[in-house]
Amino acid sequence: MDINVLGEPVGQNMGGAWNQFIRSGKIAAGIVSPLVAKSWEKCANRNMNPTEGRGQIELGRNELKELLDKNERTIRIANPFMKNLYKTFSNTGFIIVLADIKGYILESFGDKERLKSAQYLNFVLGANWSEASVGTNAIGLALATGKPAQVSGWEHFSQPHHCWTCSAAPIFNKQGEMVAVLDISGPVHEKNSHTLGMVAAASEAISMQLKMQQKQNEMILVNKHLESIFNAMSDGVILIDKCGIIKDVNTITKQMLNRSDQNMIGCSIDTIFEEISPVTKEMLHHKKSYSGIKLSVPGFKGTNHCLASGEIVADDQGGVSGGVVILHPIQESKSSANCSSAHNADFTFNDIIGTSSSMREVMGVAVLAAESSSNILLQGESGTGKELFAQAIHNQSARCKGPFIAVNCGAIPRDLIGSELLQVPSEGGVQENLSWRQVERYS
Repeated sequence: MDINVLGEPVGQNMGGAWNQFIRSGKIAAGIVSPLVAKSWEKCANRNMNPTEGRGQIELGRNELKELLDKNERTIRIANPFMKNLYKTFSNTGFIIVLADIKGYILESFGDKERLKSAQYLNFVLGANWSEASVGTNAIGLALATGKPAQVSGWEHFSQPHHCWTCSAAPIFNKQGEMVAVLDISGPVHEKNSHTLGMVAAASEAISMQLKMQQKQNEMILVNKHLESIFNAMSDGVILIDKCGIIKDVNTITKQMLNRSDQNMIGCSIDTIFEEISPVTKEMLHHKKSYSGIKLSVPGFKGTNHCLASGEIVADDQGGVSGGVVILHPIQESKSSANCSSAHNADFTFNDIIGTSSSMREVMGVAVLAAESSSNILLQGESGTGKELFAQAIHNQSARCKGPFIAVNCGAIPRDLIGSELLQVPSEGGVQENLSWRQVERYS
Protein backbone atom coordinates (compact mmCIF):
# COMPACT_ATOMS: atom_id res chain seq x y z
CA MET A 1 0.00 0.00 0.00
CA ASP A 2 1.30 3.44 -0.88
CA ILE A 3 1.52 6.12 1.82
CA ASN A 4 1.01 9.80 0.90
CA VAL A 5 3.11 12.72 2.08
CA LEU A 6 0.81 13.12 5.08
CA GLY A 7 1.41 9.55 6.17
CA GLU A 8 -2.04 8.42 5.00
CA PRO A 9 -2.80 5.48 2.69
CA VAL A 10 -3.71 6.42 -0.90
CA GLY A 11 -5.29 4.51 -3.71
CA GLN A 12 -3.92 4.20 -7.20
CA ASN A 13 -4.77 6.58 -10.05
CA MET A 14 -5.51 10.20 -8.93
CA GLY A 15 -4.44 9.72 -5.32
CA GLY A 16 -1.15 8.23 -6.37
CA ALA A 17 -0.68 10.86 -9.06
CA TRP A 18 -1.21 13.69 -6.56
CA ASN A 19 1.18 12.07 -4.07
CA GLN A 20 3.80 11.64 -6.82
CA PHE A 21 3.53 15.29 -7.87
CA ILE A 22 3.82 16.57 -4.31
CA ARG A 23 6.89 14.38 -3.70
CA SER A 24 8.73 14.83 -7.01
CA GLY A 25 6.90 17.42 -9.11
CA LYS A 26 6.28 14.79 -11.80
CA ILE A 27 2.90 14.54 -13.57
CA ALA A 28 1.43 11.06 -14.09
CA ALA A 29 0.63 11.10 -17.80
CA GLY A 30 -2.77 9.71 -18.74
CA ILE A 31 -4.12 10.12 -15.21
CA VAL A 32 -4.00 13.85 -14.57
CA SER A 33 -5.84 16.03 -17.11
CA PRO A 34 -3.73 18.69 -18.84
CA LEU A 35 -5.85 21.44 -17.28
CA VAL A 36 -5.36 20.15 -13.74
CA ALA A 37 -1.68 19.39 -14.37
CA LYS A 38 -1.05 22.95 -15.53
CA SER A 39 -2.81 24.31 -12.46
CA TRP A 40 -0.77 22.07 -10.11
CA GLU A 41 2.44 23.31 -11.71
CA LYS A 42 1.39 26.95 -11.25
CA CYS A 43 0.59 26.26 -7.60
CA ALA A 44 3.99 24.61 -7.10
CA ASN A 45 5.74 27.55 -8.78
CA ARG A 46 4.01 29.85 -6.28
CA ASN A 47 5.45 27.67 -3.46
CA MET A 48 1.94 27.02 -2.15
CA ASN A 49 1.62 24.66 0.83
CA PRO A 50 -0.50 21.63 -0.19
CA THR A 51 -1.55 21.11 3.43
CA GLU A 52 -3.18 24.53 3.57
CA GLY A 53 -6.30 25.52 1.64
CA ARG A 54 -8.23 28.04 3.71
CA GLY A 55 -9.75 30.88 1.73
CA GLN A 56 -7.96 34.17 2.25
CA ILE A 57 -10.15 36.82 3.87
CA GLU A 58 -8.47 39.99 2.71
CA LEU A 59 -11.44 42.35 2.83
CA GLY A 60 -12.51 44.48 5.74
CA ARG A 61 -16.16 45.21 6.48
CA ASN A 62 -16.22 48.42 4.44
CA GLU A 63 -14.35 46.82 1.53
CA LEU A 64 -16.77 43.91 1.50
CA LYS A 65 -19.73 46.30 1.46
CA GLU A 66 -18.20 48.18 -1.49
CA LEU A 67 -17.64 44.87 -3.30
CA LEU A 68 -21.24 43.76 -2.75
CA ASP A 69 -22.57 47.16 -3.84
CA LYS A 70 -20.41 47.05 -6.99
CA ASN A 71 -21.81 43.62 -7.88
CA GLU A 72 -25.36 44.32 -6.70
CA ARG A 73 -26.99 43.85 -10.11
CA THR A 74 -25.20 40.54 -10.77
CA ILE A 75 -26.08 39.25 -7.30
CA ARG A 76 -29.72 40.31 -7.67
CA ILE A 77 -30.09 38.61 -11.05
CA ALA A 78 -28.24 35.44 -9.98
CA ASN A 79 -30.08 35.09 -6.67
CA PRO A 80 -33.30 33.39 -7.92
CA PHE A 81 -31.31 30.97 -10.10
CA MET A 82 -29.14 30.05 -7.13
CA LYS A 83 -32.22 29.45 -4.98
CA ASN A 84 -33.68 27.13 -7.63
CA LEU A 85 -30.40 25.19 -7.80
CA TYR A 86 -30.35 24.93 -4.01
CA LYS A 87 -33.82 23.36 -4.06
CA THR A 88 -32.46 20.68 -6.39
CA PHE A 89 -29.47 19.98 -4.12
CA SER A 90 -31.07 20.53 -0.71
CA ASN A 91 -30.22 17.93 1.94
CA THR A 92 -27.35 16.58 -0.20
CA GLY A 93 -24.56 18.56 1.44
CA PHE A 94 -23.96 20.86 -1.56
CA ILE A 95 -23.34 24.61 -1.41
CA ILE A 96 -24.25 27.05 -4.21
CA VAL A 97 -21.72 29.89 -4.46
CA LEU A 98 -21.36 33.07 -6.54
CA ALA A 99 -17.88 34.61 -6.84
CA ASP A 100 -16.65 37.77 -8.57
CA ILE A 101 -13.98 37.89 -11.28
CA LYS A 102 -11.20 37.97 -8.66
CA GLY A 103 -12.54 34.95 -6.79
CA TYR A 104 -14.22 36.72 -3.86
CA ILE A 105 -17.40 34.98 -2.69
CA LEU A 106 -20.44 37.26 -3.08
CA GLU A 107 -23.35 34.98 -2.18
CA SER A 108 -23.97 31.39 -1.04
CA PHE A 109 -26.82 28.98 -0.33
CA GLY A 110 -26.54 25.61 1.40
CA ASP A 111 -27.58 23.29 4.21
CA LYS A 112 -26.71 24.65 7.65
CA GLU A 113 -24.41 21.77 8.52
CA ARG A 114 -22.50 22.02 5.23
CA LEU A 115 -22.20 25.81 5.53
CA LYS A 116 -20.83 25.33 9.03
CA SER A 117 -18.22 22.83 7.84
CA ALA A 118 -17.29 25.20 5.02
CA GLN A 119 -16.40 27.84 7.61
CA TYR A 120 -13.35 25.80 8.62
CA LEU A 121 -11.99 26.40 5.11
CA ASN A 122 -13.17 30.03 5.04
CA PHE A 123 -15.49 29.07 2.18
CA VAL A 124 -17.61 32.05 3.22
CA LEU A 125 -18.75 35.48 2.09
CA GLY A 126 -15.82 37.78 1.31
CA ALA A 127 -13.17 35.02 1.17
CA ASN A 128 -10.98 34.68 -1.90
CA TRP A 129 -11.10 31.35 -3.74
CA SER A 130 -8.99 32.07 -6.75
CA GLU A 131 -6.32 29.59 -7.85
CA ALA A 132 -3.59 31.88 -6.51
CA SER A 133 -5.27 31.94 -3.10
CA VAL A 134 -6.27 28.32 -2.39
CA GLY A 135 -4.79 26.27 -5.22
CA THR A 136 -6.49 24.20 -7.90
CA ASN A 137 -10.31 24.41 -7.62
CA ALA A 138 -13.29 24.81 -9.96
CA ILE A 139 -13.79 28.52 -9.28
CA GLY A 140 -10.14 29.23 -10.02
CA LEU A 141 -10.12 27.16 -13.23
CA ALA A 142 -13.34 28.79 -14.50
CA LEU A 143 -11.81 32.22 -13.88
CA ALA A 144 -8.56 31.25 -15.57
CA THR A 145 -10.06 29.60 -18.66
CA GLY A 146 -13.41 31.35 -19.07
CA LYS A 147 -15.01 27.89 -19.42
CA PRO A 148 -16.98 25.50 -17.16
CA ALA A 149 -14.72 23.33 -14.99
CA GLN A 150 -15.10 20.44 -12.54
CA VAL A 151 -12.48 19.57 -9.92
CA SER A 152 -13.03 16.58 -7.61
CA GLY A 153 -11.17 14.98 -4.73
CA TRP A 154 -7.46 14.48 -5.41
CA GLU A 155 -7.58 16.87 -8.37
CA HIS A 156 -7.48 19.72 -5.85
CA PHE A 157 -3.95 20.88 -5.13
CA SER A 158 -4.70 21.45 -1.43
CA GLN A 159 -5.18 18.31 0.70
CA PRO A 160 -8.03 19.79 2.84
CA HIS A 161 -10.12 20.04 -0.38
CA HIS A 162 -9.85 16.34 -1.27
CA CYS A 163 -13.18 15.58 0.38
CA TRP A 164 -14.93 18.09 -1.93
CA THR A 165 -16.17 18.01 -5.50
CA CYS A 166 -16.68 21.39 -7.22
CA SER A 167 -18.29 22.42 -10.52
CA ALA A 168 -18.14 26.04 -11.73
CA ALA A 169 -19.05 28.04 -14.83
CA PRO A 170 -18.41 31.69 -15.81
CA ILE A 171 -21.09 34.36 -16.22
CA PHE A 172 -20.74 36.94 -19.01
CA ASN A 173 -22.29 40.34 -19.67
CA LYS A 174 -23.59 41.79 -22.94
CA GLN A 175 -20.07 42.82 -24.01
CA GLY A 176 -18.81 39.26 -23.59
CA GLU A 177 -16.84 40.17 -20.45
CA MET A 178 -16.74 37.74 -17.53
CA VAL A 179 -18.45 39.27 -14.50
CA ALA A 180 -18.80 36.35 -12.08
CA VAL A 181 -18.55 32.58 -11.56
CA LEU A 182 -21.28 30.25 -10.34
CA ASP A 183 -20.10 27.22 -8.33
CA ILE A 184 -21.64 24.09 -6.81
CA SER A 185 -19.51 22.37 -4.16
CA GLY A 186 -20.29 19.26 -2.10
CA PRO A 187 -19.10 15.90 -0.78
CA VAL A 188 -16.75 14.11 -3.16
CA HIS A 189 -18.72 10.85 -2.87
CA GLU A 190 -21.70 12.72 -4.40
CA LYS A 191 -19.70 13.56 -7.54
CA ASN A 192 -21.85 13.49 -10.68
CA SER A 193 -21.02 14.54 -14.23
CA HIS A 194 -24.52 16.04 -14.53
CA THR A 195 -23.64 18.63 -11.86
CA LEU A 196 -21.32 20.42 -14.26
CA GLY A 197 -24.06 20.55 -16.90
CA MET A 198 -26.53 21.98 -14.40
CA VAL A 199 -24.21 24.74 -13.23
CA ALA A 200 -23.27 25.56 -16.83
CA ALA A 201 -26.96 25.84 -17.78
CA ALA A 202 -27.69 28.05 -14.76
CA SER A 203 -24.73 30.35 -15.51
CA GLU A 204 -25.89 30.66 -19.12
CA ALA A 205 -29.39 31.59 -17.93
CA ILE A 206 -27.93 34.21 -15.58
CA SER A 207 -25.80 35.58 -18.43
CA MET A 208 -28.86 35.86 -20.67
CA GLN A 209 -30.83 37.61 -17.93
CA LEU A 210 -27.92 39.97 -17.31
CA LYS A 211 -27.70 40.81 -21.01
CA MET A 212 -31.45 41.45 -21.17
CA GLN A 213 -31.19 43.75 -18.14
CA GLN A 214 -28.33 45.67 -19.76
CA LYS A 215 -30.30 45.97 -23.00
CA GLN A 216 -33.33 47.21 -21.10
CA ASN A 217 -31.23 49.82 -19.29
CA GLU A 218 -29.77 50.95 -22.62
CA MET A 219 -33.27 51.26 -24.07
CA ILE A 220 -34.39 53.31 -21.08
CA LEU A 221 -31.46 55.66 -21.64
CA VAL A 222 -32.19 55.91 -25.37
CA ASN A 223 -35.86 56.64 -24.62
CA LYS A 224 -34.85 59.42 -22.24
CA HIS A 225 -32.67 60.97 -24.96
CA LEU A 226 -35.46 60.66 -27.52
CA GLU A 227 -37.94 62.14 -25.08
CA SER A 228 -35.65 65.13 -24.57
CA ILE A 229 -35.37 65.63 -28.33
CA PHE A 230 -39.12 65.03 -28.72
CA ASN A 231 -39.98 67.83 -26.31
CA ALA A 232 -37.26 70.19 -27.58
CA MET A 233 -38.53 70.19 -31.18
CA SER A 234 -39.84 73.46 -32.57
CA ASP A 235 -42.57 71.59 -34.48
CA GLY A 236 -45.56 69.97 -32.85
CA VAL A 237 -45.45 66.18 -32.89
CA ILE A 238 -48.40 63.86 -32.32
CA LEU A 239 -47.95 60.08 -32.09
CA ILE A 240 -50.99 57.97 -32.98
CA ASP A 241 -51.66 54.25 -33.09
CA LYS A 242 -53.00 52.40 -36.13
CA CYS A 243 -56.57 53.34 -35.15
CA GLY A 244 -55.79 57.06 -34.98
CA ILE A 245 -55.77 57.22 -31.17
CA ILE A 246 -53.31 59.75 -29.77
CA LYS A 247 -50.55 58.04 -27.75
CA ASP A 248 -48.27 61.00 -27.02
CA VAL A 249 -47.73 64.68 -27.83
CA ASN A 250 -44.72 66.92 -27.32
CA THR A 251 -44.47 70.20 -25.44
CA ILE A 252 -44.92 72.53 -28.44
CA THR A 253 -48.15 70.72 -29.43
CA LYS A 254 -49.62 71.37 -25.99
CA GLN A 255 -48.57 75.02 -26.24
CA MET A 256 -50.01 75.45 -29.75
CA LEU A 257 -53.36 73.93 -28.79
CA ASN A 258 -53.41 75.26 -25.21
CA ARG A 259 -54.28 71.76 -23.99
CA SER A 260 -52.73 69.38 -21.49
CA ASP A 261 -51.64 65.93 -22.62
CA GLN A 262 -54.37 64.46 -20.38
CA ASN A 263 -56.93 66.19 -22.62
CA MET A 264 -55.44 64.67 -25.77
CA ILE A 265 -53.83 61.30 -25.03
CA GLY A 266 -56.37 58.54 -25.54
CA CYS A 267 -58.55 60.68 -27.81
CA SER A 268 -59.02 60.11 -31.52
CA ILE A 269 -57.11 62.61 -33.65
CA ASP A 270 -60.42 63.19 -35.47
CA THR A 271 -61.73 64.99 -32.39
CA ILE A 272 -58.70 67.31 -32.33
CA PHE A 273 -58.24 68.02 -36.06
CA GLU A 274 -61.30 67.42 -38.21
CA GLU A 275 -59.56 68.92 -41.26
CA ILE A 276 -56.94 66.18 -41.48
CA SER A 277 -59.17 63.30 -40.43
CA PRO A 278 -59.77 61.97 -43.98
CA VAL A 279 -56.11 62.09 -45.03
CA THR A 280 -54.98 60.60 -41.72
CA LYS A 281 -57.35 57.67 -42.17
CA GLU A 282 -56.11 57.29 -45.75
CA MET A 283 -52.55 57.28 -44.45
CA LEU A 284 -53.22 54.59 -41.84
CA HIS A 285 -55.31 52.38 -44.14
CA HIS A 286 -53.36 52.71 -47.39
CA LYS A 287 -49.89 53.84 -46.25
CA LYS A 288 -50.24 57.21 -48.01
CA SER A 289 -48.31 60.01 -46.33
CA TYR A 290 -49.39 63.64 -46.70
CA SER A 291 -47.87 67.08 -46.22
CA GLY A 292 -48.53 70.81 -46.46
CA ILE A 293 -52.13 70.83 -45.19
CA LYS A 294 -52.85 74.22 -43.66
CA LEU A 295 -54.60 74.20 -40.27
CA SER A 296 -55.93 76.97 -38.09
CA VAL A 297 -56.16 75.91 -34.45
CA PRO A 298 -57.33 77.95 -31.46
CA GLY A 299 -54.56 78.59 -28.95
CA PHE A 300 -53.86 80.55 -25.78
CA LYS A 301 -52.93 83.73 -27.68
CA GLY A 302 -55.45 83.39 -30.48
CA THR A 303 -55.52 81.30 -33.62
CA ASN A 304 -52.36 79.45 -34.54
CA HIS A 305 -51.63 78.60 -38.17
CA CYS A 306 -49.60 75.58 -39.10
CA LEU A 307 -48.86 73.12 -41.88
CA ALA A 308 -49.66 69.49 -41.07
CA SER A 309 -47.91 66.44 -42.46
CA GLY A 310 -48.23 62.77 -41.65
CA GLU A 311 -46.10 59.65 -41.98
CA ILE A 312 -46.83 56.04 -41.09
CA VAL A 313 -44.82 54.03 -38.56
CA ALA A 314 -44.25 50.51 -39.87
CA ASP A 315 -43.66 47.38 -37.78
CA ASP A 316 -41.01 44.75 -38.52
CA GLN A 317 -43.39 43.02 -40.93
CA GLY A 318 -44.01 46.17 -42.94
CA GLY A 319 -47.51 46.65 -41.55
CA VAL A 320 -48.83 49.91 -40.11
CA SER A 321 -48.39 50.14 -36.36
CA GLY A 322 -49.27 53.82 -36.13
CA GLY A 323 -48.31 57.21 -37.43
CA VAL A 324 -46.70 60.57 -36.73
CA VAL A 325 -48.41 63.90 -37.38
CA ILE A 326 -46.12 66.95 -37.58
CA LEU A 327 -47.47 70.47 -37.04
CA HIS A 328 -45.14 73.13 -38.49
CA PRO A 329 -46.07 76.59 -37.13
CA ILE A 330 -46.50 79.38 -39.69
CA GLN A 331 -45.43 82.78 -38.43
CA GLU A 332 -47.21 85.53 -40.31
CA SER A 333 -44.73 88.11 -41.56
CA LYS A 334 -45.10 91.23 -43.65
CA SER A 335 -41.51 91.06 -44.73
CA SER A 336 -42.11 87.63 -46.21
CA ALA A 337 -45.06 88.91 -48.14
CA ASN A 338 -43.17 91.92 -49.42
CA CYS A 339 -40.07 90.14 -50.60
CA SER A 340 -41.57 86.98 -52.05
CA SER A 341 -43.99 86.34 -54.85
CA ALA A 342 -45.73 83.35 -56.35
CA HIS A 343 -45.94 82.99 -60.10
CA ASN A 344 -46.05 80.34 -62.76
CA ALA A 345 -43.02 78.30 -63.69
CA ASP A 346 -43.05 78.52 -67.51
CA PHE A 347 -39.91 76.58 -68.43
CA THR A 348 -39.34 72.84 -68.67
CA PHE A 349 -36.24 70.80 -69.49
CA ASN A 350 -37.31 70.86 -73.16
CA ASP A 351 -36.79 74.63 -73.15
CA ILE A 352 -33.16 74.36 -72.08
CA ILE A 353 -30.83 74.59 -75.08
CA GLY A 354 -27.44 72.90 -75.01
CA THR A 355 -25.89 69.65 -76.25
CA SER A 356 -22.39 69.71 -74.77
CA SER A 357 -21.28 66.91 -72.46
CA SER A 358 -21.24 69.31 -69.49
CA MET A 359 -24.79 70.46 -70.23
CA ARG A 360 -26.04 66.89 -70.66
CA GLU A 361 -24.45 65.96 -67.32
CA VAL A 362 -26.07 68.92 -65.57
CA MET A 363 -29.43 68.07 -67.17
CA GLY A 364 -29.16 64.46 -65.95
CA VAL A 365 -28.45 65.54 -62.40
CA ALA A 366 -31.30 68.04 -62.50
CA VAL A 367 -33.78 65.41 -63.73
CA LEU A 368 -32.75 63.11 -60.88
CA ALA A 369 -33.08 65.99 -58.41
CA ALA A 370 -36.62 66.67 -59.66
CA GLU A 371 -37.64 63.15 -58.61
CA SER A 372 -36.49 63.75 -55.04
CA SER A 373 -38.37 65.55 -52.27
CA SER A 374 -35.12 66.90 -50.79
CA ASN A 375 -34.09 70.56 -50.83
CA ILE A 376 -32.01 71.52 -53.87
CA LEU A 377 -29.29 74.19 -54.08
CA LEU A 378 -28.44 75.70 -57.47
CA GLN A 379 -25.12 77.49 -57.76
CA GLY A 380 -23.69 79.46 -60.67
CA GLU A 381 -22.68 82.86 -61.97
CA SER A 382 -25.32 85.44 -62.78
CA GLY A 383 -26.91 84.86 -66.16
CA THR A 384 -26.08 81.13 -66.36
CA GLY A 385 -29.73 80.09 -66.15
CA LYS A 386 -30.28 79.11 -62.51
CA GLU A 387 -33.92 80.27 -62.57
CA LEU A 388 -34.48 78.39 -65.84
CA PHE A 389 -33.29 75.17 -64.18
CA ALA A 390 -35.28 75.96 -61.03
CA GLN A 391 -38.52 76.23 -63.03
CA ALA A 392 -37.70 73.09 -65.03
CA ILE A 393 -37.06 71.08 -61.87
CA HIS A 394 -40.28 72.41 -60.36
CA ASN A 395 -42.34 71.43 -63.44
CA GLN A 396 -40.72 67.98 -63.51
CA SER A 397 -41.35 67.29 -59.80
CA ALA A 398 -44.34 65.64 -58.12
CA ARG A 399 -45.33 69.07 -56.78
CA CYS A 400 -45.60 70.80 -60.12
CA LYS A 401 -49.18 71.85 -59.39
CA GLY A 402 -48.02 73.96 -56.45
CA PRO A 403 -46.89 77.59 -56.73
CA PHE A 404 -43.36 78.61 -57.74
CA ILE A 405 -42.13 81.23 -55.24
CA ALA A 406 -39.17 83.54 -55.79
CA VAL A 407 -37.72 85.34 -52.76
CA ASN A 408 -35.73 88.58 -53.18
CA CYS A 409 -33.01 88.19 -50.54
CA GLY A 410 -31.77 91.70 -51.27
CA ALA A 411 -35.01 93.08 -49.80
CA ILE A 412 -34.58 91.24 -46.47
CA PRO A 413 -32.59 92.95 -43.68
CA ARG A 414 -29.39 91.10 -42.78
CA ASP A 415 -30.54 90.40 -39.21
CA LEU A 416 -33.83 88.83 -40.42
CA ILE A 417 -32.67 86.77 -43.39
CA GLY A 418 -32.12 83.59 -41.36
CA SER A 419 -35.58 83.58 -39.82
CA GLU A 420 -37.26 84.60 -43.09
CA LEU A 421 -35.73 81.84 -45.19
CA LEU A 422 -36.56 79.16 -42.63
CA GLN A 423 -40.29 79.85 -42.44
CA VAL A 424 -43.00 79.28 -45.00
CA PRO A 425 -44.93 82.47 -45.86
CA SER A 426 -48.65 82.27 -45.27
CA GLU A 427 -49.62 84.87 -47.90
CA GLY A 428 -48.89 85.42 -51.56
CA GLY A 429 -50.77 82.39 -52.88
CA VAL A 430 -49.09 79.71 -50.74
CA GLN A 431 -51.12 76.49 -50.90
CA GLU A 432 -51.03 73.18 -49.06
CA ASN A 433 -48.74 71.48 -51.56
CA LEU A 434 -46.04 74.16 -51.57
CA SER A 435 -43.11 72.53 -53.30
CA TRP A 436 -40.38 74.97 -54.30
CA ARG A 437 -38.73 78.09 -53.01
CA GLN A 438 -36.35 79.60 -55.53
CA VAL A 439 -34.05 82.04 -53.78
CA GLU A 440 -32.05 84.55 -55.82
CA ARG A 441 -30.41 87.78 -54.76
CA TYR A 442 -31.35 90.61 -57.09
CA SER A 443 -28.58 93.20 -57.43
